[in-house]
Amino acid sequence: MATSTEAWMASYAEVINDFFAQDRLSEDTESEELDDESDVDSDECTFSPVTDTAALVLPPSFPSLEPEREPQAAPTIDKPLCQCKLNDDGPCYRLFPASVLTDTRLHYQSLTHEELNIALMAKIEAVIQSSEQTQRSKHKEQTKRVRTRNAYTFMGKRVCKDLFQFIHFVGSQKLEELTKHFKMYGVSARQHKNTKRLPPKALTYKQIETVVNFITNYADTFAITLPGRTPHHWVTNTRLLPTNCTKHLVYTAYADSFTGADDTKVSERSFNRLWQDLLPFISTMKPATDLCFTCQKGATKVARAKHLGEEVKSAALREFEEHLETVTKERSFYKKICDEVKAQIPSNLNLGHHDPCSFQGKCHYSFDFAQQVMYPSNPLQPGPIYFKTPRKCGLFGVNSEAHTRQVNFLIDEACSTGKGANCVIPLLHFFLQNYGLGETEMYLHADNCSGQNKNSAMLWYLLWRMMTGQHMKITLSFLITGHTKF
Repeated sequence: MATSTEAWMASYAEVINDFFAQDRLSEDTESEELDDESDVDSDECTFSPVTDTAALVLPPSFPSLEPEREPQAAPTIDKPLCQCKLNDDGPCYRLFPASVLTDTRLHYQSLTHEELNIALMAKIEAVIQSSEQTQRSKHKEQTKRVRTRNAYTFMGKRVCKDLFQFIHFVGSQKLEELTKHFKMYGVSARQHKNTKRLPPKALTYKQIETVVNFITNYADTFAITLPGRTPHHWVTNTRLLPTNCTKHLVYTAYADSFTGADDTKVSERSFNRLWQDLLPFISTMKPATDLCFTCQKGATKVARAKHLGEEVKSAALREFEEHLETVTKERSFYKKICDEVKAQIPSNLNLGHHDPCSFQGKCHYSFDFAQQVMYPSNPLQPGPIYFKTPRKCGLFGVNSEAHTRQVNFLIDEACSTGKGANCVIPLLHFFLQNYGLGETEMYLHADNCSGQNKNSAMLWYLLWRMMTGQHMKITLSFLITGHTKF
């Protein structure tokens, strides 16, 4: 069975033989061709006839695809490339070997569009006849030239237009356009007519100006200017919008500002593109997160062990990986409970006052204190305050993941009693009485507070709720790693 390489080579040789088929010539024809070749001047380059088309495409290392045979006469072409009579009343493509024609065509075919145009115009410049008077040798008197003529040549020999187009891989229409361009501008790069012309659906200057002015005015009202230059951020004109001001929200406000059918309003996609291109310094602040102290400490320990021994680095990495595995388990349990609760809560059941055990189902809540809240609150403090201390405010939040809603309790420093059980349990009790769903099963997630002696009091409070019939089942999960998310 023939291999894939041999099959490919056989098909390729068959294509070549379609263009350059081998025919036997009579002895008389062979002798006439030899006589004609003997008359060629010694200064001109002569070419040997092509005897085997397979040798044009196969390297010497490959075996021959055809069995050995006796030497044959010079081949002819069954499908002629031209019908001209420039070669002693014969087609001009017979002046060149088949390998020269195909290699030259492949070379021009590999050029880019611009390179091919320049190469063809350079050849047109060499063969074009554009003088004011005609140059007809059979006429004694010359007349005024009406149109130009091109005497196409290849390798110093006159060829017809068909062969010139085949060799240079160009069509008749494109060749005429290049000739016309050369007459008007000479050898120069062509430029498409629509290069400097805007498409019919392009945004006008008025539309772009309206979008830029709206975003700028919106930033003047709601954005916060970044105070000076900060580390890893070398742009000094940055303006930060609040975390809830997304681009979609800003576009909605932009669209609402138009009354009726106004043609100057742009789409949301164009609005976002103009914002990104023209106003990149206006962006939305990223939400601040309460990072885990164990993660921070582990990452710092791994970074400092970079230049220490392998044992120290391995121990730091092992400790950090164990912490991440614990976090992954806690997070997967948290997501599993949230998905179960969302799947069974009715869509019309919202947070509010409900009778105990009025909803035969599950609900999930998570609660925690914010670390540092002061007012007037400025997350981008321009400088230190030496003689003034901002007023402290306690922030306690209870989040219902099934509704994606959170209830916050603001506690002034004059009324604060700390973050112990005396503060947390009354706030949680108030939330369950006024914003609970009256569920029979409740899942709670909170930080582990063994150091503050708050866990025991919380367990007694939840046991009291079950004893009084307000819940049938309560599950309390303490996040040991501190990865609580609101």
